[in-house]
Amino acid sequence: MKYEINLDLIKKKRKYEGFTMQQMADFIGLHDKSSYYKRENGDLNFQVGEIPIIEKVLKISSKKIFVESLTKSQHSSQKVST
Repeated sequence: MKYEINLDLIKKKRKYEGFTMQQMADFIGLHDKSSYYKRENGDLNFQVGEIPIIEKVLKISSKKIFVESLTKSQHSSQKVST
């Protein structure tokens, strides 16, 4: 199984908790909000040490942050039922 970070959940929880991108950047030790923005939007990967901080700040369990992802072959083999 392959897992990926649930970026949508992180973004929604950040907004719900009232944190700005700059505040999140500060929490995980980044210099500016653009570095955080790139991570939250999937342009860059979150680093291993950043994930526990995000979990704590946003009150998200690792079970919710990491979601199973489908491989390319799994996407193409799924059938849509109507």
